[in-house]
Order: sequence, then structure tokens, then C-alpha cells
Amino acid sequence: MKQLVKLRDRRPRDEAGVFLVEGYREIRRALDREITLNELYFAPDWFLGENERALLAEAAAAGAALFELTKETFAKVAYRERPDGLLAVAPQWHRTMDDLTALAALVVIAITLVLAVAPIFGINVLKGYEKQRLTTFINPPTVCNTALDPTCYQEHESLIAIGSGEKTGRGAAGATQTLYHFLPVPQADFIFAVIGETYGFAGAAIVMSLYALLIWRTLRILTMAKNLFGTLIAGGILAMLMFQVFLNIGMTIGIMPVTGVPLPLLSYGGSSVVVTFLALGLLQSIHIQARMASAGKARVLIV
Repeated sequence: MKQLVKLRDRRPRDEAGVFLVEGYREIRRALDREITLNELYFAPDWFLGENERALLAEAAAAGAALFELTKETFAKVAYRERPDGLLAVAPQWHRTMDDLTALAALVVIAITLVLAVAPIFGINVLKGYEKQRLTTFINPPTVCNTALDPTCYQEHESLIAIGSGEKTGRGAAGATQTLYHFLPVPQADFIFAVIGETYGFAGAAIVMSLYALLIWRTLRILTMAKNLFGTLIAGGILAMLMFQVFLNIGMTIGIMPVTGVPLPLLSYGGSSVVVTFLALGLLQSIHIQARMASAGKARVLIV
């Protein structure tokens, strides 16, 4: 019987997209998490104790197909210089979800440290105007008094600008909120409000569609990453882009507090553009490495 197995630690998601789980501990962890194991290879010439044999029985009961290999054959397909005689093949999607879960946990821990732990030690994370922005967002005033609270003025003028654009916009010559400087920081923080007033719903929808395409491609590259490092880099870039887009557009339409977060590739500012292009370059590198791994690092195992 011939069994074709693509052997590598990470590969693009395709019809045969798989990843390897090597060693007793990793396979034990996969079974505890109820991750499906398609195949499990073992070499009886290597030392297999009672725990390993019990693991084989449990994997077989869970639906994994068992294949017995010689010591020489197993050594050729294993990653490690000292394999322990166990190697499993599982769907790639579960590994990706585990990586995303770990990344989300790191984000939650970081936010907790910044907002909860730092103030205990006397570290002022938020400045006065930043606290005012949050309180204005949580409890907006009935009447906007710009002398007491400039934050509500910024949001109020942004909503007027986007609403006045209607379906197709007022054009560059008719965008009064922008031309007469009612809209604060139109070239940076409130650039989306300028687009909404100038080009209306149609222009705003096109811009958001382009961002959706960029985020989808970033997510695609994340699933193609060939190792954990590439997955974390792509996941961080994905989180950065989604956070900036959602927060910037959200504050212009009143669903998020006013902040100075730029809109990627649109807001004026050299540092934001440079960082965004660096991030896109890293994504291209991850994508190229994944394609190269897919084309040149596959091995065929004949059982």
C-alpha cells in the first residue's frame, strides 16, 4: 500500500493541507484537545513503553489509521535527530486555531497589565484628555458644550460631515465641513469623514471594501505560514490592521471613542505609512516562504 504524506511543520491550506504532531507529549496533548488525527506512524524498533502503546490504542479508537515503520524509514521522515518513534498527521486548521487562541490570550494579558496592573504601581497609563474621551464616549452629553468638552465637538462635526455626504457625496468643492475647517484634523484622524462627505456612501463603501480585501489576504497568509514564528508575525499584523481600521472608522461614526489612531495608508503621517509598508513586506516574505516550502520541501513516504 502506498500512502502519500506531505511532511513539514507547516504548509499552505489546500486539498491535502496537514501538519505533523511528533512525539508522545505533542500527540497526547492533541488527543486531550480532541484534535482529529488522520494517521499515526510508529516504529516498534524504537523504545515504546506502556504509555506509548496505550496512546496508540487511544488514537486508533479515536479513528486514526496506524502505520508501522522500520527504524530506518522512520528516521528519514522525522524532524528530530532523536525521534521517539511516534509521528501523527492532523488537519492544519486545528493547529492554526491553537496559534490564534494563544495569540488572543497574549493580547488579553497585555491589556490587563496595562489597564489594571500598572495603575496599582502608580503608573498613569491614561492622561487627562484621554480619560475625558472615554467618559464622553461612555456617557455622552445631551448638549455638546465645546468649551467644556472639545471631544464631543470632534465627534459631532464628524457625524455631520459623513451624514451630509449622503449617497454619492458633495464633491471636493461642496465639502463645507472640510473646506471651512469645521472638521478637526481632516488630513489624519478624521480622513474617513472627509471621504464620507466628499464621495458619500459609495466612496466610503469602496474604501472599506479595499480594507476588507487587505485583511482577508492577511488572514490567508496567516493560515499559509510554515511555522509558529510566521504565524505570530502575520497574526500581529492582522490584529494591527483590524484594530486601526475599526478604531479609526468607528470613532468617525460615533461607535468608538475619539483617538489619534491613524487609518492605514490613508491618514497623513510618515511613520504610519512606513510601519504599514514594513508590515506588508513581512507578509510578503511569509507568503513567499510558504510557497517555497509547499513547492520544494514535500517528501513522499511509501509504506
